[in-house]
Amino acid sequence: MPPLNDSQYCDFWTSMVDLHFQVELGRMGGQGSRELQATKLDEKLLRLENAINLVKERRAMPPSSEFWASIVGVRFGVDLASKPGESSEAHARRLTEELVRLDNAMALAKRRRNMLSTASRLPSDVWSYIFLALRDVWHPSWEYKPGKKTYMFNPGFMNLSYICSGWRAIALSTPSLWTYITDDIAHFPEALAPIFIQRSGSLPLDLHFMGFDSLPDVIMWIQPSTLHRISSISLEEAQKCDFDELFRHMVPKMDCLKQLNISIELDDSNPFLPTELLRETRLTRLSLDTCALPWNHHLFNTRLTHLSLKFHSPYDIPPAVFPSFAQLADVLACTTSLQSLELGDVFPIGSNVTPSSVTLPAGCRLAKFEAMWRQMECLRLLSHLIVPPECTVEAAIWARDDIHGNEIYSFAAPGSARFNTDWDPEDFDSGDSDYDSEPGMTDRERRRKWENKQEVDNARMRAWNTQEVVEHAVQNLYHSGRKQRELCAPQELIVSPDGLHFHQRELPRSQWTTFAGYTGFPREEPHAPEYDGSTYVGVTTHHRYYEEPEEGLTLSRHIIFAFPLQSLCAISFSRAAAVNLYYLWDFLAPLGGVRRLGIDAGGGIELLNALAQVEPHARKIKLLPLLEIIHIHVDGRDRKPSNFPEREMKALVSLIKERRRYERPLQELVVEQSMAWQSMWNNILKPLIPVTFCDFRRVAINHQR
Repeated sequence: MPPLNDSQYCDFWTSMVDLHFQVELGRMGGQGSRELQATKLDEKLLRLENAINLVKERRAMPPSSEFWASIVGVRFGVDLASKPGESSEAHARRLTEELVRLDNAMALAKRRRNMLSTASRLPSDVWSYIFLALRDVWHPSWEYKPGKKTYMFNPGFMNLSYICSGWRAIALSTPSLWTYITDDIAHFPEALAPIFIQRSGSLPLDLHFMGFDSLPDVIMWIQPSTLHRISSISLEEAQKCDFDELFRHMVPKMDCLKQLNISIELDDSNPFLPTELLRETRLTRLSLDTCALPWNHHLFNTRLTHLSLKFHSPYDIPPAVFPSFAQLADVLACTTSLQSLELGDVFPIGSNVTPSSVTLPAGCRLAKFEAMWRQMECLRLLSHLIVPPECTVEAAIWARDDIHGNEIYSFAAPGSARFNTDWDPEDFDSGDSDYDSEPGMTDRERRRKWENKQEVDNARMRAWNTQEVVEHAVQNLYHSGRKQRELCAPQELIVSPDGLHFHQRELPRSQWTTFAGYTGFPREEPHAPEYDGSTYVGVTTHHRYYEEPEEGLTLSRHIIFAFPLQSLCAISFSRAAAVNLYYLWDFLAPLGGVRRLGIDAGGGIELLNALAQVEPHARKIKLLPLLEIIHIHVDGRDRKPSNFPEREMKALVSLIKERRRYERPLQELVVEQSMAWQSMWNNILKPLIPVTFCDFRRVAINHQR
């Protein structure tokens, strides 16, 4: 048989590898596990790699009957020997070309070996789902490299197309992977825009832009060819002139556009967006921050399902930004499909107008209200809000204590807050106020400037007692819209010093907590119950970092006695709330139906002692006689190792024994998993009562996801 020529050898190595591994795979079929088969193929790959390395190092091939050694030895020792008259450079070039072919065959051999792995057997559509999930957590970003003193682009999930040929093929054949354009992708040089546009096929595009001077990046993506593919536009922290230029590239009717999110940095320009904005487009989601639309704008229509309006600033805001009660009621009447509403400092103003009721759409499931500067307006709206039975309400009121007394107005402790309505020139001589920026101004000129600043604030309520208005608002939320239901009173109450959370239904075990509120308000906690028609109202003293409220700001101390709580089946107290209420535990006396109690470790000793008290004459348990379960949590803000204090343990043991003595025994203790290391649970408590450990934080995080 004549030797093969060079053209025939082009596929020689590929054919040999393909044949050999196919034969070996067939021979090993049914022999051992896939792990054992993969191990044997790894051994063969190692021999092939050793043979290739010997050739590259120009070392003599040792005599051996091993398959790859003999094949490589023959090919490189005989077939590719130097030809008569051939220069050494030409001979080396032929050997190099052959090594390239051999390397390609080696890649094929590895692919054959990888066929045995579980991952390689997954269908392409499964890999596509995995890649999409990875895209959401592996974001492209710009990273500063100190050594190079510059920013480098980290492709993030785009690295998937560089790992191997199989993954690259799947990534490029998954158009949905390339439809979500984050601001870091959008700010990449121009070459990236056509790549994403081409790879995303004809699918809708989600565009996200952030920061000043983002307009050049926006224009690269909003082109005539993509205009009707865009399903979402987000422009954040931009200047008003940037949006005006963006508006020039948009058309009145964008069939695919469903979501618009605009956030503009406050300046002296007009905060209103153009009246003719998207006049033929029907959005489902609209979010405006520090900008506004006329209250009769056509975007407030029956297609809208999510609406967010925020304008967090105390100064120089045109009154038209804020609706009247009638205008807000009209907007909500037009948005009949609304599922969630979020208002941040955008509330009806005008104390000379009698407030009217504002009804949320029947299908609304979440209403969030946040007041940093317009607290009284927010509370007045909450006092006149009619809520659907299944709608969850969150209200966070940011209070200012005495150290913020130089504000134009303040919202301080219940019972003491007043708006600053009296003119006193000395109030504006501190050196850091806008009113004394011109030293030559007379008192009269300063007063006139102050009055101009008060254009919006002159229409506000100023002499209301804070405690009264808070109580009125919370009572309205407690009852509003639920009187027509059989279940008109809450089943569970969670108490913190700065917030009350009423749940219309008792929470399942996986959601037990001592935290009143949701993520995003005012503290970061992993717990996020399902929207169930519950109501949360909180007053906090700081809008950036959580601080314990001053004594006068303890909302629970002033409000908790204003409600009929006989329907409660469960009640929980945060550590700070338990400390603040330690001498008021008699309010638990009417709560005869409570069967479950939640407390934080380190704050419940007074409560536990109170629950062990006995009526001296009737000789029966005084508080919560039907109590069956106590669940003990770790305060989320506690940085110390999790432990249950010894003093509280003694109080708990006394409580268990006393209730057993008077035939009201507890049935179970449920304890945070992080405290399970303490031996006293097994040594002291388990002989008295069943103890169950639960990782509440893990359950809550998984539940939120």
